[in-house]
Amino acid sequence: MNAISVEIALDALAERVNDPVIRITLAGRLVFANAAFARDFGTAPTHIEDLTVDDVCRERLSATLRTGGDAELPMFDASGRLKLVNVDAMRCGNGHILVLRPQLPETKRAGDVFIATASHELRTPLNAVLGFVQMLERGIGGPLTDKQREYLASIRAGTEVLASIVGELLEIARDDGAAERLNEAPLDLAALFRAQRDLIRAEANARNVALAGDLRSEPMVVRADARKLSRAILDLLSNAVRFTPAGGTVTVGLERNSVGAIALWVADQGSAAITSRGVEAAGLAPDSAYQRRAPGAGIALAIIRRYAEQHGGHLEIAIAPDGAARATMLLPADRAVG
Repeated sequence: MNAISVEIALDALAERVNDPVIRITLAGRLVFANAAFARDFGTAPTHIEDLTVDDVCRERLSATLRTGGDAELPMFDASGRLKLVNVDAMRCGNGHILVLRPQLPETKRAGDVFIATASHELRTPLNAVLGFVQMLERGIGGPLTDKQREYLASIRAGTEVLASIVGELLEIARDDGAAERLNEAPLDLAALFRAQRDLIRAEANARNVALAGDLRSEPMVVRADARKLSRAILDLLSNAVRFTPAGGTVTVGLERNSVGAIALWVADQGSAAITSRGVEAAGLAPDSAYQRRAPGAGIALAIIRRYAEQHGGHLEIAIAPDGAARATMLLPADRAVG
């Protein structure tokens, strides 16, 4: 029996089991996913790394593929919930077979408690570090040399990234128990977008990034969960400011498209290191490339997508040839009031 016949036989066998099974090439491209995978995880991505939530998970998955055996990794299921998944990897011909077994709800709840507890324990010392750095930068400990100020700036930037990631983990842990529930009420989406843009303005100014775009002055009233949309918009803006080099511009917009859907979008000037051509050459989905551009971006992107889908909408990512990106949250037309 040749290699192709073996793969066909294995795929047929995989369709008869209840556990999610995928088969990938040595380069990580998905070539098969059984019906159980579609049931638990939704549409199969083009690359195995698209299933991971951050660089740490990607490294652990790569190590598992190199050595075989199993690993426990967080993944998002078909409904956008974060799950701990036992991944069993086996080498097969010119690729790997992976069996993905989501943990039982009891184990998952224990994992959520661990994430929330660990995040709270991390947040306190991180806030203390930031506080002391700010005091030193203000000269409370005495005059600083230019090199010392450079070191403090690096410490502050790294600590802010960690604090942001911790905040995203807390958001996931807090929201997961009520992932499908929305506290809906009429709200002016244009005013909400303007308020979140004003919140991010100080960070943009500190990074020498301009904010541009016309956010309509007339109301656009929708039925939505104000807290979740506020968080999603702020994360979109924060990601864009972080991705745009100094001297660049982040552009925002709010409009109705040709079918009446509500589109709120944020465009950044990105990085020449990640372009549409590079994305295609690497076989990456735009979402996967987008979240690689800064630490913590993958977690924030997952939260934005989850909140969009809970409102009946979705998130679209487009990356241009020069590395610029546009993230668009689309809400269905029936969300509009009046």
